[in-house]
Amino acid sequence: LIANKYGNSTSFRIAQISETSFTRELWLYMDMNKHFEVEVVCPEGETKLFSYKGMYQVGYYRKNARIRNASPKVSGTSNLITHDNGFYRELTPGHLAVIRYRNFGGRNDEAFLDSAFHLAKTNDIKHLVMDLRGNRGGTTSLYSTIVSHLTHDTVVFFSGAEFKISQDLLDAKLFGQDFSYPEREAIGQMHKLDPGLLQYYPTQNSEIFTGQFYVLMDRGTFSTASGFCAIVEDNALGILMGEPSGGMGSSFGNFSRVTLPNSNIPVLISTTRYYRPNGDTGFYPIQPEIEIDCFGKDTEEVYEQLLEAIMRITS
Repeated sequence: LIANKYGNSTSFRIAQISETSFTRELWLYMDMNKHFEVEVVCPEGETKLFSYKGMYQVGYYRKNARIRNASPKVSGTSNLITHDNGFYRELTPGHLAVIRYRNFGGRNDEAFLDSAFHLAKTNDIKHLVMDLRGNRGGTTSLYSTIVSHLTHDTVVFFSGAEFKISQDLLDAKLFGQDFSYPEREAIGQMHKLDPGLLQYYPTQNSEIFTGQFYVLMDRGTFSTASGFCAIVEDNALGILMGEPSGGMGSSFGNFSRVTLPNSNIPVLISTTRYYRPNGDTGFYPIQPEIEIDCFGKDTEEVYEQLLEAIMRITS
């Protein structure tokens, strides 16, 4: 199955399989209606045998949606805020809380994030963790919403960005309607974005969380999510925890859609390179300051490790 996934990084391929369901991969590559006997070796060394029954694709997506929307309880705690794209939960009242955020750009995300930070401040939370495990990215427009609760200082999102002018970029206005685009004579040329467009300029009326902020990441953290980890690290906004990210600190974005002429398969091609705030133009994963083993662990196990780690560094 790993060989059939795209990407140069082995951890990226493994993360894709674990996140999109092992059973689905079997069905897609073998047969949707087959039954499989699968032998699994657990992290503790125990071997288990599972029988997977076939399922039609529509049934799979319905079942997967029910699982994704279910928020597991951890050590008797419950969600104080539940959202389509995550939840807010206090693991230890007045001390440690978690904002689970599944991807950047879900419906009504701004209201959810604002409410979560407001509740953390109201309840005098000392340690707030944004859980970005398995977050594959989305829109960078949510960066401002989050950092507005972390500082009143200017924050650098990217040290630079360059993009290639194409017919599609100009026609689709990939940078939005208000962006000042080059003339069509510039098609084929590389251009740089104004650095002023790559920063956050604070407003003094934003509500600031004054406790310690953390980001929890793993090999399933990609794109806009791994870029946010770089923002937190390079602007000294918090502490990174977990595993090395699957995505890079510098990244690509603003995809142009192209249809291949013979197969009619749609392909997304990036038009822009974004460089992390510290100026490093290399493309490599973000490293955590505090390591937490997330691979193969359920939410309860990960959050128990999280609580232990924070207790160690604050004792």
